[in-house]
Amino acid sequence: MLHASRLMRRLFLLVASCSLAVPAFAQTLALTTVSDTVYRADGTTASGTLLISWPAFTTSDGHAVAAGTKSVVLSNPGTFSVQLAPNSGGSPAGITYTVVYQLADGTVKTEYWSVGTTSPETVAQVRTLRGTGTPAGQLATQQFVTAALANVVHLSGTETITGTKQFTVPPILPSPTQSGQAVNKAYVDASVAGGSGGGNFVQKGGDTMTGPLTLPANPTAPLQASTKQYVDLNTANKADLVGGVVATAELGAGSANNGSCLHGDSTWGGCGSGGGTGLTPGMQAIKYATDFNWSQTNAADLSSAGAKTLTLAICPPGVSGAEPRYYVYVAGTGTAEPALVTGGTCVGNGQAGTLQFTIANAHPAGYTVGSASGGLQEALVAARFTPSNPTGSSQSGKVIVPPGELKAYATVSIRAANVTVDFSGSIVECWMNSACIYVGDSASSTLFQDVTLVSPRGRPTIAGGLQPFVEVTRRRQESSISPHELDCREEHSAATCKWTTTRHFCWMASIRRWVGDCDATPLHAVQRCTRPALSTFFLRWDG
Repeated sequence: MLHASRLMRRLFLLVASCSLAVPAFAQTLALTTVSDTVYRADGTTASGTLLISWPAFTTSDGHAVAAGTKSVVLSNPGTFSVQLAPNSGGSPAGITYTVVYQLADGTVKTEYWSVGTTSPETVAQVRTLRGTGTPAGQLATQQFVTAALANVVHLSGTETITGTKQFTVPPILPSPTQSGQAVNKAYVDASVAGGSGGGNFVQKGGDTMTGPLTLPANPTAPLQASTKQYVDLNTANKADLVGGVVATAELGAGSANNGSCLHGDSTWGGCGSGGGTGLTPGMQAIKYATDFNWSQTNAADLSSAGAKTLTLAICPPGVSGAEPRYYVYVAGTGTAEPALVTGGTCVGNGQAGTLQFTIANAHPAGYTVGSASGGLQEALVAARFTPSNPTGSSQSGKVIVPPGELKAYATVSIRAANVTVDFSGSIVECWMNSACIYVGDSASSTLFQDVTLVSPRGRPTIAGGLQPFVEVTRRRQESSISPHELDCREEHSAATCKWTTTRHFCWMASIRRWVGDCDATPLHAVQRCTRPALSTFFLRWDG
């Protein structure tokens, strides 16, 4: 008996322990707070009581809620707060709280709440229509039916549909009679084929147009259609072909015959033996400035000042984005200006590339971009080569500026050693307020040596300008001026002497050039001028 009694006692303690442990694992029902302020139609706060009732239901997370009621007093001024189990998404589907407003002024109103799991919520957030999502057998109010029919398309009447609608079966439409009406397939087919639409379409497989086609801009890619403007601009400097023959007058000066050839300086003369071109490799090594003059139209937007990147379909010889002190000339529209190239992928190989520069003026569509030196700078670049055994600074042979007038809108830089530039018979018009021709590198006076300029002749265009025609960066001990002193006579100063606020120049008859500096402002009849002692040698304008 004692053994059985002890066994019963242990069994009782085990059951009690299990009973106490159950609540520790039970999940607590999360309640949602509904709080708000109730107003009358005149804007004053309401007072009274809310009677809330509900049937039994199961929350969306599986908690069973028994049917019940609850009253909430509208405190002054019309506020209330009540915690309810969330019935939104619960079962049975469409379960709602029934809320009856019994206000102090005798007003009685019933509405329905669907309480979510986000706490707190307002009356506007929980208020719903009886019957929304509820079982089909439940009665619906007129208010619910009217609201449900407000957002459907009716069989008659004029209505506006917003948003995107997707049909599982193609709708059948009548033939349209107004511009805003939907069209059916038959109408589209007839329009494209030339029916009621008039046939105002161009077939991709080929068609005939009865009027002109206006393109948006000049072409930028090889296979794009060209405008008349583009063709006219690019053929303006080309010779005419008449009966399969180019007119002799448009080819060059001199007498043409079957034993002569057209040279790079636009003159007729003896032919060479170089591969049918009339030029031997040696002749081609001599660069003529005017052969490298270039100009292109472009569709890039230059309608505002600032940094620009221009894509060239063809980068002409001598046009390089990496060339220091290289300028292009932007003209045709807006105020024409030279622009210093600061970068780009062009290497002068006849392929497409880019040039980067900054413009100070706006240039609307129709502008041109080209050489800022009539081809002279490009010829100097194209003539250069860099020795490889041993490696040295770039050098070149000979560049010729043919007789005539050559316009330079920016400084022309000669950056090569052992180069001869022959200006014989030419005049360089200098349209910049800086040195017209710059020889050497401003950072290193010994980088480029043995540069020969033959008969350079300049024409200044800047009124009151004080800049030199030729500026040469050189070593002090290398002076092309004889070491003896030169006389600079004051009585002939208009023809033999020039002074500026910082430098003084004398006319040296032996080389027919202005040289400097003079040692002082003239005070007497004879002014002594010595060999320049500056690191920069200035060659002034011809007299």
